[in-house]
Amino acid sequence: FKEGPGYHTWTEEEIAQYREHHALGTMARLVLELALNTAARRCNVATLTRDSIKDGRIIVEHVKGCEATSVPMLATTRAALEALPAQPIRHLVTTQFGKPFTVPGLGNRMRKWCDEAGLKQCSMHGLRKALSRRVAEAGGTDAEGQAITGHKKAATFVKYREKANRMALADRALSNLAEVFDQEPK
Repeated sequence: FKEGPGYHTWTEEEIAQYREHHALGTMARLVLELALNTAARRCNVATLTRDSIKDGRIIVEHVKGCEATSVPMLATTRAALEALPAQPIRHLVTTQFGKPFTVPGLGNRMRKWCDEAGLKQCSMHGLRKALSRRVAEAGGTDAEGQAITGHKKAATFVKYREKANRMALADRALSNLAEVFDQEPK
């Protein structure tokens, strides 16, 4: 990794702000939900098709040497898909003309959508990091996170989840520990 923090990791407040600005039924909202559900890079989100959804799961052929993943579709993603008008289009993410985005085109459009929502510091790659953070905060293991992001190396996933709320992690860990080891003295 290069030195420095890298892409900004979206916070829950930023996700809520984006959702508030981009309602269900917009392509902007669908892109957020797909990226946040799958930890897919923009090159993967741009190429998702209806065939990528099987039995309530989204299959992502991650690039950059990552493993393919199959993740359950979250309710927020399902709602975003169902809110769009039904069209006989193969790709899930399309331009206003019904054509699939190019990878740079989707990146440019996401930049515009983030700016419109007042989130100049946010990017699509930051959603990949946000999902990694969420996995850690929900008590998921690094192996579980890697099963979603497709990372082969634990050290790479650790870098992605580093913005997890450490106080919440400590609270969860000690709560679990207390149930087992911290008994009232007699």
